[in-house]
Amino acid sequence: LEPCCGIGNMIGLASKEMPIAFTCCELDPTSAVIARAIYPDVQVNCIGFEHFHAEDYFDACFTNVPFGDYPPKLRFQDPYFSLKPLIHDYFLLKIIDALRPGGVAVTITGKGTMDKVSTGVRKLLAGKADLIASFRLPDCTFVDNADTQVTTDLIVWRKRRPTEKPSSETFTALATDPTSKL
Repeated sequence: LEPCCGIGNMIGLASKEMPIAFTCCELDPTSAVIARAIYPDVQVNCIGFEHFHAEDYFDACFTNVPFGDYPPKLRFQDPYFSLKPLIHDYFLLKIIDALRPGGVAVTITGKGTMDKVSTGVRKLLAGKADLIASFRLPDCTFVDNADTQVTTDLIVWRKRRPTEKPSSETFTALATDPTSKL
């Protein structure tokens, strides 16, 4: 799953030696057309991820979620409507929902999810998935590739099976690392 594929940068980074069947969403019609032209064997849906329905379906997700201080435009029926999450938090929650139990998501997101004072979204994520790894990337990581200087987190999640207990909930609270050099 690539829920916000743009023109397909993440698809292009995938190993050519592994048979991977991508399903992608892209809100912007021009970007979706470009992605389809570059990757004709990939299913690119020109639709916002909030309108894409697939629960417990995908084995894996690799994406750079959109991030910002704005909520997505959700329908009343959306399970996260009353939460009013910011766009990056919404994508993370919906990605976990889309994974099969045992599925893995590798996500790049803004620092907001892990840094915000409110623990609501992190607790919801912890209720569904285990945090496998999390790395704070330097703010210069995407300067050459995307001409942007922003602090981002690379987070790896694994959706739990219904009978599994959480491996850890340590990521729900805020903490500082005195040894960090970032």
